[in-house]
Amino acid sequence: MSRQLRSRLLGIGRAAGTRSESGGIRFFALALASLSLALAVAAVIAALAVETSRAGRMSDGHLVPAGPSTPPESTALVKLAIDHLQEGRQYIVVFVSPVGDEAPLPPGLGQWPERGTAVVSPELLREGTGQGISGRYGDIVGTIGEAGLADATELLAYVRPAQDLVPTENNGIVAVSGFGAPGPAVPGQNVHWLLADQDFFDGTLVALLVVLGVVPSLLLALVASRVASHSRDRRDALITALGGRVPHRLWIAVGEAWGPVLLGALGALAVIGWFAIADRRLPIVDYIVPTADIRSQWWAFGLCSVAAAAFVLCAAVLQSAISEFGLSGNRPLRELAGRTRTMRVRLFPCFVLLTVWGPSLFSPQQPMHVLTGYAGLLGTVLTMPTAIGVGVGALGRALARSGHLRGRPALLTSGRRMAHRPEAVARQVFGVCACILFLLFALTMQSNFAGNAGDANAFMEEHGYSLVEVHPRGQATPAEVDEFVAAVPNGIEVVAFTQSTTESGDPGFPITHIRVTGTCSALASLTLPCSTEPQAEQDDPAHSALAAWLRSTGSGREPVLTVASGTPSSTLVEGSVSLLAFTTNGDDIAAGVLNNAGVAFPYGVATSVPGESWYIGAVPPLEQSGWIALIGGFGLAVLILATGLGLAGEFLRFGRAIAPVSVLTGNRRIYWRASALVSLLPLTAAVAGGLSVGYFMVRPMATTDLNLITPAFIAICCTAALVAGIVMWLWSAAAAVSSADRWRPGRGDD
Repeated sequence: MSRQLRSRLLGIGRAAGTRSESGGIRFFALALASLSLALAVAAVIAALAVETSRAGRMSDGHLVPAGPSTPPESTALVKLAIDHLQEGRQYIVVFVSPVGDEAPLPPGLGQWPERGTAVVSPELLREGTGQGISGRYGDIVGTIGEAGLADATELLAYVRPAQDLVPTENNGIVAVSGFGAPGPAVPGQNVHWLLADQDFFDGTLVALLVVLGVVPSLLLALVASRVASHSRDRRDALITALGGRVPHRLWIAVGEAWGPVLLGALGALAVIGWFAIADRRLPIVDYIVPTADIRSQWWAFGLCSVAAAAFVLCAAVLQSAISEFGLSGNRPLRELAGRTRTMRVRLFPCFVLLTVWGPSLFSPQQPMHVLTGYAGLLGTVLTMPTAIGVGVGALGRALARSGHLRGRPALLTSGRRMAHRPEAVARQVFGVCACILFLLFALTMQSNFAGNAGDANAFMEEHGYSLVEVHPRGQATPAEVDEFVAAVPNGIEVVAFTQSTTESGDPGFPITHIRVTGTCSALASLTLPCSTEPQAEQDDPAHSALAAWLRSTGSGREPVLTVASGTPSSTLVEGSVSLLAFTTNGDDIAAGVLNNAGVAFPYGVATSVPGESWYIGAVPPLEQSGWIALIGGFGLAVLILATGLGLAGEFLRFGRAIAPVSVLTGNRRIYWRASALVSLLPLTAAVAGGLSVGYFMVRPMATTDLNLITPAFIAICCTAALVAGIVMWLWSAAAAVSSADRWRPGRGDD
């Protein structure tokens, strides 16, 4: 084949792609497929690159213990503590003191801070601005550099106490000769260990990107390659009749597809370049993608864009070769699908019921409890599209009868089309149904992992932050306790408490004893009697923060409460004390106020309100659910577009068949009505049916009251499907009208 002939064939393909009635839809479909596939693969590469870089930066935070031969002046003393912002996740606070001038500097610090000052991560400074973070650890004199953070969103603080650390037995202070060693982040031996423990970058993110990103994009590429296949088949038949061979048809197909495919790949490179210019914060998950990690893999992103474009181009071009060898019909598979259609429809409600009630037949400790639910879910994914197709077909028969009786050609023709192609509808909606069911299942399982958050939120919203537990870190002195009490703002009282348990007659439910010590004015604010001698409290304080705290402390049982008059510092036992701070008028204590007063203690204080410890443990799963929603939303959007494009392609083929009716009757509205039934209706039914049936199935799997399947999530899914369906409806109807205007009898169009 000469170069001139190839050039002409490419030109013929380019003209065919722009002048046919379905050329615009096919152009958009191929460009979108190339764009989404390139971005999905790029997201996988970016996740792997970030995971690798984060692992390296985490290993740089490993504490290297000083050996017996290490000179003291070359060591630093380190103590790791845990803190948290109000309603936020926990993070590490590193108290560090250099022993000598040659002490190893922690990663991310340019120089040693002065005594009584701190250096925090930029994200901690941003999130803690409204919670008094600037005074929690002393004066903040800088921020931690990128080299000292696992990622830009890490919360971390380095604090140099006003008094140098002194290692004693069991006080958690270790001498280190350096920072950085290979291996995973081990608890207590790495400044990033808590972030690694809460991490979602353990391969799960890559798996989500593949399942909910790459797979839907591959499906979109296959659907895009078959859009307007009827026009392509007619063109290929004409070329074959004129003596053309398979290579000629392939070059024409290349000329038709290379433009939109290249445009999609260039769009993906533009998006990747936008991430490579500067750090970008992702929505929903609030994660910052480091531009350095993107730039380091520039060659991989370039290759993935080329590979994605090549795949989409091959899928579009090879359709001609497939049809040449008679492989596109899949007649045996279609005959098998027709024979098993009734069986699949009957199995659909059986699988739904198996998912809902099957696990209850077995104990939660038995493997069949979980396997039964999984089997029912998988069976529903495989049978639900067929049920939707058959349902749409039944509706089509009803519409055809109505159109015949009322003389409505749009209802008659489109109804009969829907009634005789249930398998085509099932194929088109399969991806959307599967994605919706998987998303609902994943969010339900994540709700179970974060189940404590629901109860904790309800408890905290009911009782607020008017009473807060305060626990000094490390050993405290009476003078430090008195200094803390004096630093607390007016309107806040402080009492001390001790807690112990004794066995009861009910095994497993010990009796909790709580003793509250405070000044008479502080005890009076809690409606407690003041006496120099310990006195049992007879009347439970009703409707107060103290009552709520007592219930939470007593593990559901009412504890035995005693009170005593005295100062909080008088309750010190071997340097340990537990305090209660509360407002006299019941108002909430402002976030960070007690932590800032806690600088009176060498290592600050840890604060919590009743129920907050449950919530803090549920924060990581709640944040991880954001990744599921973000990635799943992308995959669902891609599948909705794929379904809409596939249904639009089906209607364009059908639109040519009803062209004589519209031309002879002069009625163009038949296309708008028929397109709404053939393309918009199945997509809407798939999304609405998937959400309703899926929600009914997964709710019995929930073990907590927390529900991450929010009304906003359902509304967004329905809105996306409706918008995509309306766009495809209007576009395909307009293309069919344009095709009808060119219809002439006797040209093979009828």
